[in-house]
Amino acid sequence: MVDPNLQSIDHGNWTEKEEFVSMILKTDPLFLNKTYVNFSSELEVIFIILSAAEEFLIRSEIRQTWANPMNTNVFSTNKNAMLFVVGRQDAYDEKIQQEHALHNDILQIDVEETYLNLVYKLLATYKWATFSFPFAAIVKVDSDVVVRPGHIIDLIKLHSNPNRLQIACKVNYYVRVTRDYHSRWFISNRSYSPVVLPNYCSGPLYIIFPFTFTMLWKEIRHHKVFEVEDAYITGVLAEAAEIQLLDLDNFLINNPRKWNCDPEPAGLLTHEMGVRNIQTVIEKLENYSCLSTWQSVLNFFAT
Repeated sequence: MVDPNLQSIDHGNWTEKEEFVSMILKTDPLFLNKTYVNFSSELEVIFIILSAAEEFLIRSEIRQTWANPMNTNVFSTNKNAMLFVVGRQDAYDEKIQQEHALHNDILQIDVEETYLNLVYKLLATYKWATFSFPFAAIVKVDSDVVVRPGHIIDLIKLHSNPNRLQIACKVNYYVRVTRDYHSRWFISNRSYSPVVLPNYCSGPLYIIFPFTFTMLWKEIRHHKVFEVEDAYITGVLAEAAEIQLLDLDNFLINNPRKWNCDPEPAGLLTHEMGVRNIQTVIEKLENYSCLSTWQSVLNFFAT
């Protein structure tokens, strides 16, 4: 179990940061979490949905919409699975255990649920996933993204190459480092001294192809951690491991009104539409001209 005294990480507390990373590196991946997930050993793709402990309603909506086997055949086979990842939050732990017992789709990482702990939560999750399913691709999804799982599977099949380590995503180029201590995107000079970040993936949705994270993992000991998880994992670690970032057009769209329909998107950010309710997003999608050629809104999710 992760030391319960290692809780919310302060931007400047280097002792806690180093202890936390060291703990994740040393701990058996099966002991980094508080729930047991029973998936098929034949798993080829695992959709890891980053969720806050208290997001019970959002998880329910995702199960009923884009991750519903009735809407897509992606999750009707034991080769693909969907998994919510939450942190530790005492007020909700018992209810989360009950939810997992009902659905078998929650990995609760033994890290306190805070925004600054997100990078540690993900590192522990990826270690578990790589250990448990070494041949599977990992699709990282934020809980406020509506995903087309069938399209994701098609992209994985299209771009898979056993001789190439890569991450597919919407790539951010030439982003300047934020030195404002009060910003949640703050990165200290001690953590990362250059003023421009390496190219990195937009955090809400990306695909880590098989065997790629194993190489990323080897770089953790050599690069100081910082709490901007997408820039650290898919930027700093990926650059050091010589991982290719595959920049896909329209992979993740922010606003359907600006979408030119070609190529089709893999995911849509719901918060850019001014709502958090996923069902409301789906209803709004029915009115967009880019979807007018589709037979029904369910085609947004189906293969």
